[in-house]
Amino acid sequence: MGAGLKRRESLSGRFADILAEMYMLTAALKRFKVEGEKKEDEVLLKVAMENGFNEIDKAFAGIYQNLSKGVLGIFFKLMGFYSKMNSFGSPIKDADLHKIAALLTSNASVRDRICSNIFRGGRIDELVHASQAMRAAKPAISKRKRLGEQSLDANEIELIDQARALQNKIVAVDSYSQEEYSRC
Repeated sequence: MGAGLKRRESLSGRFADILAEMYMLTAALKRFKVEGEKKEDEVLLKVAMENGFNEIDKAFAGIYQNLSKGVLGIFFKLMGFYSKMNSFGSPIKDADLHKIAALLTSNASVRDRICSNIFRGGRIDELVHASQAMRAAKPAISKRKRLGEQSLDANEIELIDQARALQNKIVAVDSYSQEEYSRC
């Protein structure tokens, strides 16, 4: 069967991708409904749906592009062109991702509910504290970029320094000398 088998595998794989995305979208809708259709979860559902429908669009585009050759192939390529004009999904908006990041860093109950089955380590409170400090220092950092270091007062400098220290503490990793590493 040769190349024909590989083409059929790719085709069935794309259909499997569509089916899997449909399952994930159904699961997202079910979870949203079961958890009480909370207002703060709407942005999470919206991003999940946009991403899922966008992936379905990509799979259909692959099917239409590679389905057949000859006259029938031209028909499917036209179908692919028209499907782009009437797509299911759209790219995820950065504003929605920013809303999710703010929601997860500011609302512990949402974070705990969404991430209940994910190992988060013991430093989540430090991360939240550092994130809040950086948000508080953001106006001072913007002012420093616009007007220079001399435009800041002592409180703003202290705020930036504290936020940077917390940020560095979060991203710091353990480091070992060659001798310490060799002993292990």
